[in-house]
Amino acid sequence: MNERYAVDPDAPANWRELKLLLDQVGMQTGRFLARYPLDWDLFVKEHFAHSSEMDKKRVLELIARRRNVSLACPEEFKRHLAWAENAKKAKAKSPTVFHDLVSSEGNQAGLKTLQDVLYEPGKEWPSGIGAHIPMNAAEYARYASPLFELSAEVSLVDRFFRLRTETGHWDHRRKRVLESFLKLAESFPKLQSFRLVLELPKNVNQDKFVDTLEEDLDELLSNVNADHFKVDCALMESVGHGRYLLSSSGGLQFDHGFDEDSRKLNHVHWLAMPELEPLLKVYCN
Repeated sequence: MNERYAVDPDAPANWRELKLLLDQVGMQTGRFLARYPLDWDLFVKEHFAHSSEMDKKRVLELIARRRNVSLACPEEFKRHLAWAENAKKAKAKSPTVFHDLVSSEGNQAGLKTLQDVLYEPGKEWPSGIGAHIPMNAAEYARYASPLFELSAEVSLVDRFFRLRTETGHWDHRRKRVLESFLKLAESFPKLQSFRLVLELPKNVNQDKFVDTLEEDLDELLSNVNADHFKVDCALMESVGHGRYLLSSSGGLQFDHGFDEDSRKLNHVHWLAMPELEPLLKVYCN
C-alpha cells in the first residue's frame, strides 16, 4: 500500500502507454509514481517533443488531468547522468525509496521496462489498495501521508472521535493521532483546510463540549506551524458508522477509526470513486 514507483520519463513508447501508466497509479489504486526527478512532467513533455501535434496535445491533457498520481521524491538526481543510472544510485542509497524501477525498452541498466509492467503476465504491479496496519498514530500518519500531500482539503469523519474522556481528561491516544495529522498538514503546503466531522455527544452540555473542543484545538495548533492551513469542525447529530479521511480526489477508510491499540490491527483501504463520491456529498459540502 502506498508504494512509490520510479518510472523513466522516456519509458512510454507513445501517448497510449503514458495513459496506461497513469491508469496504474493514484489514490484509487494505492500506488503512486515517484516524481523523480522533481520535474518529471517536463522530462515527459520533452520525450514527446517530436510527436505529432495531436499526440503532444494528448500528452499535455493527460499530464494536466493526472496531478494527483505522483509524490515528491527528494533523492538526488544528477542531470548529466542517464535516468536509469540516477535511479539505481538512489535506490542503492535508500532501498525503500522506490518499490520498483522501470526504464525504457533496451535500457543498458537491465531494469524492468514499462512494456513488462503493462503487458507481461506476472510482471504487473501488485495491488496497493489496502493493508492491515498497527493501530498507532505514526502508522496512521504514514499511510495517510499521500492524501495530505496531494489534497487542498482533508476531512476526518469519525462518530466516536473525542479529545476528552468522560471524566474530562485528555484522551491521549486520540490526541496523539490528531497531533500526527496536524504535523502532516504542517508538512505539505498544498493543504489549506483540515476539518473534523464529529457527532455531537448525547446527554452532555453541548455548548460546553463545543467550547472545550475549540480550546483543545487551539492548544494543539499552538504546537505546529499552521500559517498555510485552517482547522475547523462540523458537528452533526448523526455521522454514521464509517470512519474516513476524505478529500475531493481520494479517501481512506479506517475500519477501527482513529484510536490506538497496540493489541490490534486497523484495516485501512483507499476508496474507489463510486465509494468516495456519495461520502463527499454528505460530509464535505
